[in-house]
Amino acid sequence: MESYVDPKKCSICRQNPIKYTCPRCSLRTCSLSCCIEHKKTLNCNGQRDKTLFKSLNTMTDLDLLSDYRFLEEVNRQVETSKRDELANRMKSLNESTRFQKLIQSKLKSLWSIQILYLPRFSTRHKQNQMWFDRKTDDIFWHVECRVFLDTFHTWTITRMPTKDTTLANLLGKFREANQSVSPKVNNFSSEEQVCVYIENFGQKRTQFAYIFFVSGLIINFLQLCSCIIWPFNKELYRKINCYLALGIWSQFTFLAQWWSKSDCVLYIDPVDMERVRKEHAIVIMNHKYDIDWLAGWIICQRLGIMHGSKIVGKQSLRLVPIVGWCWIFTESIFLRRVWESDRETLVKDLRKVLANYPQNYFFNFLLFCEGTRFTEKKRLASMKIAQEKGLPELKHHILPRTKGFTLLLQGAENRITGIYDLNVGFKKSGAEPTFLSIIKGHACQAEIYVRRTPIADIPTDTDGCSDWVHKLYQEKDQIYDYFLRHDTFEGNGLVRVEIPRNYKDLLIELTWMIIIGIPSVIYLCKFLWTSTFLAQFIFVILVILATIGVRAMIAVTETERGSHYGENQKDK
Repeated sequence: MESYVDPKKCSICRQNPIKYTCPRCSLRTCSLSCCIEHKKTLNCNGQRDKTLFKSLNTMTDLDLLSDYRFLEEVNRQVETSKRDELANRMKSLNESTRFQKLIQSKLKSLWSIQILYLPRFSTRHKQNQMWFDRKTDDIFWHVECRVFLDTFHTWTITRMPTKDTTLANLLGKFREANQSVSPKVNNFSSEEQVCVYIENFGQKRTQFAYIFFVSGLIINFLQLCSCIIWPFNKELYRKINCYLALGIWSQFTFLAQWWSKSDCVLYIDPVDMERVRKEHAIVIMNHKYDIDWLAGWIICQRLGIMHGSKIVGKQSLRLVPIVGWCWIFTESIFLRRVWESDRETLVKDLRKVLANYPQNYFFNFLLFCEGTRFTEKKRLASMKIAQEKGLPELKHHILPRTKGFTLLLQGAENRITGIYDLNVGFKKSGAEPTFLSIIKGHACQAEIYVRRTPIADIPTDTDGCSDWVHKLYQEKDQIYDYFLRHDTFEGNGLVRVEIPRNYKDLLIELTWMIIIGIPSVIYLCKFLWTSTFLAQFIFVILVILATIGVRAMIAVTETERGSHYGENQKDK
């Protein structure tokens, strides 16, 4: 049985009544000697932790006053730092600042490493012992490491030369500093079995946005110029715009395949995979993810059919800069979501595309029969309509709108020969399937389950076609439910096909970098060096507006920013 400890007695000697309370650890002692002893035993400095979290119900007036003084102290330190920085600028030579800039430029030029310096008054800045040796022209690092083995083990390495900052040396230092746990580290047979996370400061990824923006405007201008050919030779106009559009679409697949290392696996009948290259088709896809369309483009790029990609989409997509304008020139179909006008638009635009289409050039229309992106709120609203019509409930899809598909089928005129049903799923092992994840370089892992139905096997009458679409979506719901349960489509009846990457989109992006990137950097340097302050200010404003525009384009792909179409409307 544990002995009784009197709470009114000193926590160190257990004899004398308590007189003092440590501001940091709240340990109670009776005298100065016991207070010193507790600091040595508990490694306590006796100073109150000003940043320690304290709940509102335990705060007192003294705590509030202490926080106020702490904020005043921080503000005073910031102002002092600004005054010191201003004073340092007045000096002709400032060794610390000069060496900081020297280290920054050296790291950036040799290894493309960007480093940031904390303010001089911060504790981390004072503890950092990183320095640059002018004689040896080498940087000596101050490294803080954390290894997780049952719990986190933290240790610090000082004066480490750049050539020694390897994973093997760091693990060796860890073994020396943590002898008790070193056997666990020795269990690793190679460095590849160690997962390392390094903090990343402000890595910029704006180069691709700039190149995409400029190259897209160039292509849109060329597409506009190609309209002169339309009245005289529609086939030539379509051939030109197919390859011009490829210059834009390939930049998206480059980001996905080469920049973020994302991948897409196909489950398809090998015979159908050969047919899709040699026929006009309508592609029906589920719309549950922000970038399900990008997964489809990756497969189209690898199969060599991306130049014929078109969409049946909402009217507002025409207004999206570059991408929407490109869809206009490549004769995509845009709907107002008002059946009276959309009925005429579908028939007229499809017949215009089918007329005089070039031989040995094939297109595929991407169609989302749900009419909008999936959200649970939209699904619940559509299921109320399904109950009224006596249709089975869908767990993972919105009730499809069948009239538009029926019109497309009736207007196919035996030129469109296949309907491809695509079910897209993103594996849990990959990054979150958003376009921002792709831009940040996070790999997404997608799988696509593809089934082909000959258009001759689908009823052309309104009721028969509507029943076929509803049955299709019931099957799609079961297929996607299988994916959620197994995190893969494998074992669901179709062969797994891994189509290797090709280098076409990589070469296109490198070409744009050479044509646009290098001259732009040279021109920008000359402009910033010779221009006035007003011109530089205008340039900054234009950059900000372009950044906002690119972010707005990304927002078009985000589900939470999608339209509310389908939440309160009846099926049409």
